[in-house]
Amino acid sequence: MASGGGNGERRISRKEERYGERQSRKKKQPGDNGDGCEGEKPVENWIDSIAGASALNRRRLVRVIDAGDTRMVVYAGAQRLLVADCTSGSLIECAQPHSERVSALASDGGRLMVTGGEDKKLVVWEIPSMTVRSQVTTEKKIISVVLDPSGSSVIFAEKAGEVFRMPVADTSTKAEHLLGHISSLTDMAMSPTGGRILTADRDEKIRISHYPQAYEIDSYCLGHTALVTCMCVWSQEGKELVLSGGADGTLRLWALADGSLLHTLEVCEGASGGGEGGEGGEGGGAAEGATDKERLAERAASNGSKKSWDHMAAGTNEGTAAVSGRLRGKCQAAAVVAMTACGEAFKGAFAVSVEHRREVLFVSTAGFSIKQVGGTEFSCGAVGLATLEVGDTTLLVAASLGEHGVLLEARELRSEANGLEAREVDLLSAAGAAGVDDKTKAKRALGQLAAAIRQLPNEIPDAGQEQHVQKRRRDTEPA
Repeated sequence: MASGGGNGERRISRKEERYGERQSRKKKQPGDNGDGCEGEKPVENWIDSIAGASALNRRRLVRVIDAGDTRMVVYAGAQRLLVADCTSGSLIECAQPHSERVSALASDGGRLMVTGGEDKKLVVWEIPSMTVRSQVTTEKKIISVVLDPSGSSVIFAEKAGEVFRMPVADTSTKAEHLLGHISSLTDMAMSPTGGRILTADRDEKIRISHYPQAYEIDSYCLGHTALVTCMCVWSQEGKELVLSGGADGTLRLWALADGSLLHTLEVCEGASGGGEGGEGGEGGGAAEGATDKERLAERAASNGSKKSWDHMAAGTNEGTAAVSGRLRGKCQAAAVVAMTACGEAFKGAFAVSVEHRREVLFVSTAGFSIKQVGGTEFSCGAVGLATLEVGDTTLLVAASLGEHGVLLEARELRSEANGLEAREVDLLSAAGAAGVDDKTKAKRALGQLAAAIRQLPNEIPDAGQEQHVQKRRRDTEPA
């Protein structure tokens, strides 16, 4: 207890002295580390600079939706939803319930469509009338939505890392929690049979879970050395496959049954195909064309410690061995932004766009390996891709984002001896074309959609909007 002195002054107790010391430390100026030296200054307005975050932020949705006898092309911009009716060759007027970027869209191929956005809204639409059936506000921003095989429930993934399920018929019902990731999610997909749900995150992995018992984890797809940006799931030759793109500049083909890595293709310079010894890594030494497993085995052989991470990884399958964990090199590659299947006429072929590149690559997965079979250039980098099939014609539709905003462009795909070839389609001229055949009406609808997109305000993200993910890891904390 404190006691008073003879002069009337109060004596301060040791407990009060410690409290005063703590308070004085809190009041020190930023950069003062207590010894008179200037330390690290706090970073204000922190922006996520992890590889691939800017690519995810710039991405725009372009989707082809079947609604009974009507085929629609939907463009989701920063705040607006634009819809073209390719059956009638005109635009469809629709409400605008979203106040921020629409980042997710799914349809049951019949009469319902669901959209989710960064405004945390989940909206159920009736198509092809494009009227809002219901909407609900979620707790976090939505990154992806899918409909379950029955079409009775919508599954939505939040950026914060959680996945929920909600009945489509009653969105006022409390959402059921299905699964969660430690880090932020970047994409989600459903297996062709509907028995698996795939979720990709910024921690370089894809999780394959049972559905609806999503707490049962079937396997992990491990191999990317930077966040996974997008993925496609389909069946080929009786086998369910996953094609994923990442911020490490690689495309990877996986077997959905066990999550094993079948093949890797580097789509840009500086891509990290494996561990530190991979192309663009810091380790070097591995032979050109070496697999991820061989690169790690070479590192393990040169490391005296038998308990090193590379020793353990090199002894597992190639999918796990590709993750060199604590020893992998820093990724300097451009991110894969978007991908889409090239349609039934080109089964197993995909169109892939890469950050900072005008060219869209065509790749084939024939023989369970990835091979580039062509490419086509757009006015600027493609940030959204979709394939529209009209009769025997296949159109590749791309939303490209440049310094003057978003442009909608199209290419007609043709099969050649050496792969795929693309021929440019003049959409602005097609907007006023007369004709009653399906091909002319589809091009006219796309032309009117392209003209409407040109009228939108400039949608280039500001530097302060680059933060995509909400949870930080130690290697991405500000210095």
